[in-house]
Amino acid sequence: MIAVVLPDMAKLHDEIDRFRNWAPPTDRRHGEWECGYEHWTELWSAAISMIDQLADRVVSPDMAADLLYVLARDNEAEHVRDHLVQTPSVLSALAIYAIKSSDADAKWQIVVSVAESNLPDAADLIRPFLNDEDEYVRRRSLMAYARYAPEEAEKIALQNLTAAFEYTRITALHVLDTVDSSHLASSVDAMENDPSEHVRHNARELREKRQNKAVNPSGGSGGF
Repeated sequence: MIAVVLPDMAKLHDEIDRFRNWAPPTDRRHGEWECGYEHWTELWSAAISMIDQLADRVVSPDMAADLLYVLARDNEAEHVRDHLVQTPSVLSALAIYAIKSSDADAKWQIVVSVAESNLPDAADLIRPFLNDEDEYVRRRSLMAYARYAPEEAEKIALQNLTAAFEYTRITALHVLDTVDSSHLASSVDAMENDPSEHVRHNARELREKRQNKAVNPSGGSGGF
């Protein structure tokens, strides 16, 4: 495969420039600020066309940067992410580039997409994001990783039960449930005394879920 300049690369770059010219200053970006953009149809079309043209081609750093930018900004509708799931060769390439990205909204979507795509090297592609500087990226990565490397995910989840962020602890419990860990029952017992009501609520829900499965074995694995 050789790197080439594709016709839609300029079109995508122009659409990105138009979005950036519209985007409010950083201190005025709140919540789902990207949803206010009026030309998403054109931006989606340019990005999806670019992804299609890149299938089975080399993805250059500039191409990757543009696609990761649009992916990150499209973090609500997720049209670009959905198309990447259907284009595994481009997704795999972007996963490598995304490791060094500073945009958490690009990275968590890459991780989720890799997991959904069932890529043969999914565990290897997800692994670097487990230690990302962004807590949300780490959480989503661990949830995705559990599907492909349950033993490693279990070890990380057990460590995360004492993490400072409450949602990291909640995710740890759910990962232990996902991998059907033998440590889940004792972990739920411990987390029912957690200082966070959100954590305690999730622990109670997991206990009820497992107890219901014990009553109805056809629903899954046994209870505590």
